[in-house]
Amino acid sequence: MCPNFNRSIVILLLFGFFMQNCAFSQGLNRYGLEREEQEMLANSIDGKVRKQTEDLNGDGEDDIIFFYAAGETHNICIYLQYKGRYYRKIDTTCGAYSLYRVEHTGKSKIQLHDWQCCGDSPFFWTFAYGFDGLSVSIVENFITVNNEYVEDKKTCPVSLLDTPYHVKTLNSNYNIRFSPDTDSFFNKSDVWFTCTQNTNIIATLKAGANLKVLSEQSDGERIWLYVEVRENSIMDKCETKDFFNIASRPSPSLRGWISRQYTERIM
Repeated sequence: MCPNFNRSIVILLLFGFFMQNCAFSQGLNRYGLEREEQEMLANSIDGKVRKQTEDLNGDGEDDIIFFYAAGETHNICIYLQYKGRYYRKIDTTCGAYSLYRVEHTGKSKIQLHDWQCCGDSPFFWTFAYGFDGLSVSIVENFITVNNEYVEDKKTCPVSLLDTPYHVKTLNSNYNIRFSPDTDSFFNKSDVWFTCTQNTNIIATLKAGANLKVLSEQSDGERIWLYVEVRENSIMDKCETKDFFNIASRPSPSLRGWISRQYTERIM
């Protein structure tokens, strides 16, 4: 009887897959981590890998962040260390990243930043992770206007509220803007990214839209609210729509400014 080579191959493939997953679930030792770093170096388009050591989850063990160029964006891989072994918890792409310490916890939050493809981008995407032991959770996911692109420093509030609250819109087609006024607009006449040229309107909202208020500001005539809104409350996404169509990422919120005039506080 001839040996069943196809069956042998399948068994070998399954065994290899099992061993790979078993090794991954058990984490990597220092030598395994070094091998993965060498693979990243081979895949980096400039032959460089940025390696940062940081205790992300506050357990007293150093975790590792790898960041390297991959075409028009960068790859970021994060390994959490536990009892001397390294577990890859994040493997994704972004344009840049930043780290923040979470007050009174000893833990860190990492923000990943990205832009629309190719050249200057009017919109800026932020995706943040928090760490607890070997668990990783999404703590922020939003898009906003890139103030460097619009050359307008008013796009971001000076400070955020210690305790955010929620309001709802009373009218439909409610404007959300990239700055807290009705006068600003993008001044390059050949390009615009707003809903209507020569305005600062980046989307419109449905009546009854639930908005998280992150900051407040007065211009002497009206109160402006810096808000975060989920996709299901947006009537017209205008040019932000590309950020809501990335299948590999959860749908983000949109941050911008609205007038408080036709809103009602709900909690």
